[in-house]
Amino acid sequence: MKTLIHLFVSSFLMCSALNAKQHANELPKLSGPSLDQKPTVIMPDPVKWNFNPQKIWEIDKAGEDDFGRPGELRIGKNGTFYVRDFDKKHSYIFNAEGALQKKFAYQGEDKDISMYINCFTFGGNVVVGAMDKLHFYTGDGAMIKSVPNNIFTRFPLAFMSKSEYLVAPGSLAGIPAGIAEITKVNLESGKDKKFAEIELNEEEKALPPGGVIVGLIPQILTAFDEKNERIFYCKNSEFKIFIADLDGKILDSFGREAGRINVSLGARKEHLNFFLKDMPDETITDMAKGLPGKLAYFHHIQINDGFLYIFRMTEFSIKLTKQVIDIYSLDGEFLYTGTIQFENGLSLKNVNGLQISGNSLYALLSDENGKSKIVKYKIDIPILR
Repeated sequence: MKTLIHLFVSSFLMCSALNAKQHANELPKLSGPSLDQKPTVIMPDPVKWNFNPQKIWEIDKAGEDDFGRPGELRIGKNGTFYVRDFDKKHSYIFNAEGALQKKFAYQGEDKDISMYINCFTFGGNVVVGAMDKLHFYTGDGAMIKSVPNNIFTRFPLAFMSKSEYLVAPGSLAGIPAGIAEITKVNLESGKDKKFAEIELNEEEKALPPGGVIVGLIPQILTAFDEKNERIFYCKNSEFKIFIADLDGKILDSFGREAGRINVSLGARKEHLNFFLKDMPDETITDMAKGLPGKLAYFHHIQINDGFLYIFRMTEFSIKLTKQVIDIYSLDGEFLYTGTIQFENGLSLKNVNGLQISGNSLYALLSDENGKSKIVKYKIDIPILR
């Protein structure tokens, strides 16, 4: 996360003087499905869901190694999970019981990774996104292949296989033309295909180029419904979700009326100060003024056991002690809403520090003294009938 903040700062300082609206009206409007369309369904209030989390185990080390700066918790197949240690510049593979299996994806000169940015899991495989390449690994950390890629303009959204996946700009900022394209990549054919287009509003067009502050800078989110061969996609600054087939044809859409939460200038400054402790206050203030004044609606969507889980943004804090999750049917019916509340002074290490697979919840947490730990919980989830 700190890496992304630093990348954001560099881009912001270089580009904050640009007028993002300068060319907004000089390009023709592109055709194709747009999130400016009205949602087809407005949902009634849901039922409260009790996840009833029960702790299974917790670890505060990787084998005998103390954690340095862990992040990027991701769940693989059969409960295997992956964690990046940004200080030690490698990733860990753990089994479902929390036992260390292997270290992999080393960063540095003559190593696998030039500069680690993000991690993705799918179908028993792992993809590590570096600045300049996507590195494909087996689930047990063996390198399969590396593919050239600019992760900022072609950020992976969903992997359908090792040869087909969706990419889009990593953030909806610095796009004055006002259109962000989702592209379907096919490595076997070597051809890219337009999957969908996302239309930005005037506020988003005016955002300066830069990296991502998750939950604040608008992003494109997707969820792959493997069983039904469908893609759910949206921009998280609007509560409108589209359902498309694997070629991008829109099958349905849904949404609901909801207000976005205001983020004060003081809160934006506090967030930046936490990561940029040596930055002059005047610079922090200028940067904070350029950030959105409202939270996105959500920061993550996923398919879990036949339902769509939407991870809501409810506060802007460096110490998140809860996560609200809305649960929809795959036809877009708003069924349940529930809250995961952490105990005993524990808070999430970062916004994306909570991951769910089936009835297992893994959380990368920090205690009151700042010590990192990973906790696995069993949770109650809806059953598809």
